[in-house]
Amino acid sequence: MTPSDEERAQVLRRQFPVLRRLAYLNAGTNGPLPEVVRAAVEESLRHQYRRGRIGREAFREHQAAGERVRELASRLLGADPAELALTHHTTEGMNIAAWGLPWRQGDRVLTTDQEHPGGLLPLAGLRRRLGVEVDFLQAADLAAEPAGAVEAAITPRTRLLAFSHVSYRTGEVLPAAAMIRAAHGRGVPALVDGAQAVGAIPVDMAELGADFYALPGQKWLCGPEGTGLLYVNRRQLPHLRQTFLGYLSIRDLDEAGEFLPQEGARRYEVGFLFQPSLAGLAAALELFLDQVGPAWAYRRIVALREEARRLLGGPGVEFLTPPEAAGILSFRVKGLDPGEAVAALEKKKVLIRSIERPSCLRVAAGYYNSQQDLERLADGLAALRR
Repeated sequence: MTPSDEERAQVLRRQFPVLRRLAYLNAGTNGPLPEVVRAAVEESLRHQYRRGRIGREAFREHQAAGERVRELASRLLGADPAELALTHHTTEGMNIAAWGLPWRQGDRVLTTDQEHPGGLLPLAGLRRRLGVEVDFLQAADLAAEPAGAVEAAITPRTRLLAFSHVSYRTGEVLPAAAMIRAAHGRGVPALVDGAQAVGAIPVDMAELGADFYALPGQKWLCGPEGTGLLYVNRRQLPHLRQTFLGYLSIRDLDEAGEFLPQEGARRYEVGFLFQPSLAGLAAALELFLDQVGPAWAYRRIVALREEARRLLGGPGVEFLTPPEAAGILSFRVKGLDPGEAVAALEKKKVLIRSIERPSCLRVAAGYYNSQQDLERLADGLAALRR
């Protein structure tokens, strides 16, 4: 007999000991660590501690750890492993792609009014250092006619479209494929911030058509901090320059300092990542791919989001999240300061977060959350309102 979604979720919850203690409703910042991730990190660290971190075998093991992460991530994203570079977080991937293009003063980059600082600040850096102008698409215009809004905003000097797949503020899923097609129609490549998408909604690079796509390991995938990936479409490899270079970025170097870059996206990796973190990310990806599944996770997350909407709704509550959303539910409660409410709920062992612009509360329930978690949140907010 096939288990129900609730039965399956209860089995998966056993991977997360912290859920016995907390209503952990903030996957959009950091997901809880599963048991398999803890075990993988500890085993890798113990191995290094006992055997040492140098020698040919140690080098081969480190290389294999990176290849394992790329292979698993390629299954998740529908990409070639050679199109994936290991990073420390989404922001690093956004910087690699943004700074690697051949900018000139007066060039323009097109983004939206929904961006996280991790995606917006690299563009602000381009403006300050290189004189690149930043243009903003309005969310309302994108909702009405995404392709038309992008096409109308692109100028002859626009060199990049950069935007979030999912808004970190409201969970709105932007019409990414349509936006990218419109940009490509005008000869403009697209860089996508996937921080709130991967692990929350199905993501396929072939369907999306992105040129560059940055994602984290620690959010919806429940991997360790300090892990992430950057997808670089193989067509863009000749055009995306290496801003930072290190031993792992090259495959040959002569005495004059001339070099050949690594094949594929590995050319954007500067040095070694912490091997136990790579082991942990591989374990998180294996859990998500083999035991959870992107389609089931999406169905479960959407159901939890809508149940949270039902439980929290009522007089004095304003929802900011539209129907077409991922795993985030943002809302305001009349009479409650979001920051103060988050602190008070934490004392009740309920973890959510607040957003500053717009000022609101944000719930991000992962596939491992339960009805009881949501009820604890609703009860906690009701008590604060009283």
